[in-house]
Amino acid sequence: MALVLVSAKAQAANLQPETLNDPVFNELIESPSEEVSSDDAKLDRENSQDIRLNAANNEMNVNDPLAEAPVNGVVMPKKVAAKKAEPVVKRFLLGNSDAAIRDEISEQVNEKNIGVSDVNFKRVGGTRVFGMEQVKKVILSQKFAIQHLDINKDSEEFTAIVKPQIGAFEIEVSGKFSAGIKIPLIAKTVNKGNTITQEDIELKIYPKNKLTDDSIVNVSDLIGKSATKVLTKGTAVKKDDVKTALLIRKNATVSAIYRNNNIEIKALAIAQEDGSVGDIINLKNYDTGKGFKAMVKEDGSVAIEINNGGMALNYAASTNVN
Repeated sequence: MALVLVSAKAQAANLQPETLNDPVFNELIESPSEEVSSDDAKLDRENSQDIRLNAANNEMNVNDPLAEAPVNGVVMPKKVAAKKAEPVVKRFLLGNSDAAIRDEISEQVNEKNIGVSDVNFKRVGGTRVFGMEQVKKVILSQKFAIQHLDINKDSEEFTAIVKPQIGAFEIEVSGKFSAGIKIPLIAKTVNKGNTITQEDIELKIYPKNKLTDDSIVNVSDLIGKSATKVLTKGTAVKKDDVKTALLIRKNATVSAIYRNNNIEIKALAIAQEDGSVGDIINLKNYDTGKGFKAMVKEDGSVAIEINNGGMALNYAASTNVN
């Protein structure tokens, strides 16, 4: 069988120039030359297409030389067993290996929501290990398929061997898996102090064994909150990572309200610090400069507590009594 020397780098179509010098590409995918037989290359090309059973295989051809001899002038064809359709080869980009392996594990363990984590890549026979984020940066057009998958249910670990459509090299993909749950993850970077919106999150399956007591699993507990630090794409948010968005900023002029039975006293005040809903903040009377504390309300006003009633009475001269 004739052998054709094919450069793996030449096989990788649509690569950006900077990718060719990327250590991930050089050590994980590219090699000086790969011995690929022309037959193997042909087989890979055939496998890249969906393999479907031709309906004609189920038909009986009366002109077939294998047909039975005529009976009373009628040709009786032999019964031909229909060929079974070969399974369709599921192919994927290397950067989507985690999703492909997750789906395969889900089928094998018969669990709908499976999450994978700590995914690493290594060239079979190599020593250098690359993480998922590094591999996602490699722009490679050809697709891979799972050749072998080992699942350890006790340790919840997996090891898979993936192979490209063209090329003799193989890549080992390893990581952890567990039953998952759909939770809101950060879809794009959210800077500290920014308010999280619907566009900033995406619902994805996340491993249950990665969740902690302070993990946020409900969308309603995340939207409208303010980030206490930079949140990057894919982050599973914890309660300390967010806080209720600020309604009052330091030095802002706000409406201070004191209510007692049928009496309501309103006055303007200057916030001495930032405040979110439910926070007790320090303020100063806009006219007198006298300090007091009040609770931030949902509408952006502040409510003066009863024990601050004396302070509230100082506003009476310049406010309305209902």
